[in-house]
Amino acid sequence: MWSCCVAETGNEVNMTKTMGLATLDEQSGGDEKVFEAEINTNGDPSLGLTLDLADEELVLIREASGAAGNWTGGSNHLKVYDAIVSVNGDSVDSKDISSKLRLNEGVKKIGLGICRPVLTEVKVSKPGDLGITINYKKSSLGIWIATLKEGLVKKWNDENPDKAVRPHDRIIAVNGFSGDSAEIVDKLRAKTDTVTLMVMHYPK
Repeated sequence: MWSCCVAETGNEVNMTKTMGLATLDEQSGGDEKVFEAEINTNGDPSLGLTLDLADEELVLIREASGAAGNWTGGSNHLKVYDAIVSVNGDSVDSKDISSKLRLNEGVKKIGLGICRPVLTEVKVSKPGDLGITINYKKSSLGIWIATLKEGLVKKWNDENPDKAVRPHDRIIAVNGFSGDSAEIVDKLRAKTDTVTLMVMHYPK
């Protein structure tokens, strides 16, 4: 079992046009999974970020330039798919992050709590239902797991607790195919003996 819902693209907030992020290939490595990024704003609360707000519970970075793109914490820097979980210590989600950033207009520094996803491979064999409900928007970064019930994915989680996935994680490829959200859903519908999912898992 799986189902999906396609919504309009109105929740993508573009605060800048210039891309300055690490590529997906750089997403693995020994970086901290949860960390604080203190960014010098020069009075601009936008920070030069483009955010994916498709999932109301999770704020994802899709592009960065300016202050955000230039930030480094040692060898660390902001990457595509990083989640912003707090602003100056206050928890945020897609419904309130824009207002919380605006409240900091004129300040010299803004602290962003960042949760870095772990790229996880989930491989299951049919017959059986996946047991997930998925959601996406046309411009979202991949598709996300909305609910998780009894099925092949839950069985995977039980058998592989160190590689478990959960609601709000992003599926970015199916059986080796990565493309826009609608194309990923089409691959998920295809009848195959095995299903391999590449998932951005958020360990928070």
